[in-house]
Amino acid sequence: MKFLFAIVLGAALLLGLTGSRPASAAIIYQNMNTYVLTGTSNVPIGNYGMSSANATFVVNASADWATNASVAAMLFNTAGGLNGPDLYFVSSNCGAARAMWNTYDGCANVMGLLPANANDGNLHTWAVVDNSATNSASLYFDGTLLGSGAYVAPQNNLTIGGDAFNFNWIGTISGFTVYDVALTSAEIADLQTSAPEPSA
Repeated sequence: MKFLFAIVLGAALLLGLTGSRPASAAIIYQNMNTYVLTGTSNVPIGNYGMSSANATFVVNASADWATNASVAAMLFNTAGGLNGPDLYFVSSNCGAARAMWNTYDGCANVMGLLPANANDGNLHTWAVVDNSATNSASLYFDGTLLGSGAYVAPQNNLTIGGDAFNFNWIGTISGFTVYDVALTSAEIADLQTSAPEPSA
């Protein structure tokens, strides 16, 4: 499968557990379109080569929300903290716990309700398929479709683990891959058992 870039971590990036905003993590260029991250903060990547109207974002992450009564956490933001879109999670301040393909528009554009084990502290695979042809953004959890919201074009200023406005992820991130195509449900399921291959 073709991908834009991938991030691999020797140890999981620990985010937001102190409730404060630590210094930015270092970004180390490893090889073609692959980075290694170190540190404990949201990570501004900047321009990541996005020029397609379609994209698939795949994140391996754990969530630790047990100590937070009202979570507002962002797994990534494609516009660097401006207008999104971003994958935004809330626990109770929008009613039931849910995930949104958000553009700083409150509780709008819900993609799906969060499963009970979303914040169990274990690594899970979150995938957003942003598809201009179907005018939808679909959210997968461990290979299973949770639901879909409206399509919002991906931007080209990526931040991982939060944004500039302190919606930091609470938990760990162990991997992040961006594809410049809308993967199918079968391809999303395949990611549960196979690693992505770089494009030629």
